[in-house]
Amino acid sequence: LSKHFRLLGFSAAADLTWMYAATDHWCTPGRFVMVQSAAVKLRPEEMNRSGDCMKAKLTSQTSLTSQQPSQQTGQSGQETSQQDSQGGEEPSPQPGPAEKELSKEAKVSKAGKKKGLDMQKTYRPGFMWGQLCSWFKQTIYDPSASLSADRRGSMSLPDPESALGGRFNAKDRKAWLEQLERSPSAMWPTGTCWSFKNPAKVYGSPMLDAAVRDSKHIQSTRYKDLLRYLKQPDACNLADSAGR
Repeated sequence: LSKHFRLLGFSAAADLTWMYAATDHWCTPGRFVMVQSAAVKLRPEEMNRSGDCMKAKLTSQTSLTSQQPSQQTGQSGQETSQQDSQGGEEPSPQPGPAEKELSKEAKVSKAGKKKGLDMQKTYRPGFMWGQLCSWFKQTIYDPSASLSADRRGSMSLPDPESALGGRFNAKDRKAWLEQLERSPSAMWPTGTCWSFKNPAKVYGSPMLDAAVRDSKHIQSTRYKDLLRYLKQPDACNLADSAGR
């Protein structure tokens, strides 16, 4: 089937057919429910420390803003001078974004001195999966937010129908094969024909199989054999002539 696709000029479909055929295991995620943690009280002194840091940051931003030269000239300047000569009241300056944040932080800090603040964290159904994939990114509040992008190709193969249209020329194919060999766990590049619609939520790929075998210390050349076939001269020459 892959050879027929390639002869017809559908190089992406031919390659993707091999990717599906070389996948040994398929899985679906567990149905976890959303959980909200118990409330954790933020102590007043902790809120004061965070408030001081915010104040210092906003004060620095305010000083930089005040140093910028005023650009209000022309007609607006004439109107202001006319108001001053007529004895009108000078309009009060509107607070900028930094001043608003500083005022808001001051209110929170003032409230924290009295009773503190209760905080809760929401764990969405994909939190554990996202945490396993992004454990090294300590600044992410919700790792499940970027999970759909992180598993593109590496854990979730493209929709087969997307391989029949869109751009997948020889240059795209070469970059794709280099990534499969150099960084098999990385998400597949965007801007090509691949679409990752997966309404059935079924996941699996040769790269994931290879990672599982490595974790179990199972010796296998299955993934290397797949790459060797995709890079063989016949497949590459047909892909170059097809241009997609």
